[in-house]
Amino acid sequence: MAASISHLVFVYGTLRRGGEHHHLLAGCPGLGPARTRHAYCMVVDGIPFVRSSPPVSPIQGEMYRVDDEKLDLLDRLERHPVWYRRRQVPVVTATGREIMAWLYFADEETGEQVPDGDYSLWLEQP
Repeated sequence: MAASISHLVFVYGTLRRGGEHHHLLAGCPGLGPARTRHAYCMVVDGIPFVRSSPPVSPIQGEMYRVDDEKLDLLDRLERHPVWYRRRQVPVVTATGREIMAWLYFADEETGEQVPDGDYSLWLEQP
């Protein structure tokens, strides 16, 4: 029996297309670029983290539909709920549709702030 495909996940860092962990989403339907409806704080300390506060900017990323097995794999990668904590938040797709999706938060205190909330642009900085 196939696992259910019932979870929407918003990815913003190494799971995004071109990121070192994107291969973990192989076979998962991509729903395109998206951003969080609310502002959060992204910092980078080797890898990106999204903190709940202070509100700095919406976070830019991509949406994927995953099944139970893939969500469990992502939870293990992110060490949910010990390191990152997965929470559902409103996300706005490129077409303007708002949907609830899982996002991994880690309230790390250190790191360089990403003012526009886009890790891919931060990587392109000189």
